[in-house]
Amino acid sequence: MLNAQSKFTFGLKGGAQYVDPKLYEFNDPFPFYKYDQITTSLYGETGAISGAILGVFCQYPLLKSKRLIANIDVVFNRKGYYQQDATKNALQSRFFIKKNYLDIPLSILIQPFKKSGFFIEPGINQAFLLSKKTYFPPTNNTSSEFEKRRERALLRETNLTGFRIGAGWDFKRFDLAGYYQTDKQYEYIQGALRYKLSKQMISKP
Repeated sequence: MLNAQSKFTFGLKGGAQYVDPKLYEFNDPFPFYKYDQITTSLYGETGAISGAILGVFCQYPLLKSKRLIANIDVVFNRKGYYQQDATKNALQSRFFIKKNYLDIPLSILIQPFKKSGFFIEPGINQAFLLSKKTYFPPTNNTSSEFEKRRERALLRETNLTGFRIGAGWDFKRFDLAGYYQTDKQYEYIQGALRYKLSKQMISKP
């Protein structure tokens, strides 16, 4: 029996992201876009949050030259936002929603230049909601209006499908990349490192 390397490459992925909500619904009965300045002046601004991402990945070369590689990530991702009431004290009027997702991006790494580590990485992302939590100021959290806001906010948080595009550099053992991602609820800026573990060994007769 001879040992040979599998074409599959496995590894670990970690990074950081900045998440900016497109839609939000705490103080009003209808969702609206963050770019609506009139609504923002009535209900207050909505803030983005930042956080870490952590997961694993698998790659498979589609060409012998390895200049075209299929990639799948499985990543734990925390998302959310806060809304600032425009008419109340800042420390007493922030409404938070925090959620945990399992993100599964599917992408293609394209190396357009021979003998160069530079790559571009278009793909799609499917995010599955794992858990969610809302926080309202103590002065509001016993009112019937608070319960209505909580219910509306939680109902809006669902599984998400989006598009992503990235670019980076392959250093053989690991690669570094930056990404822009968008779906119906959020826009993301991400930076990530993929560390490649030893290729899996298989046996051939």
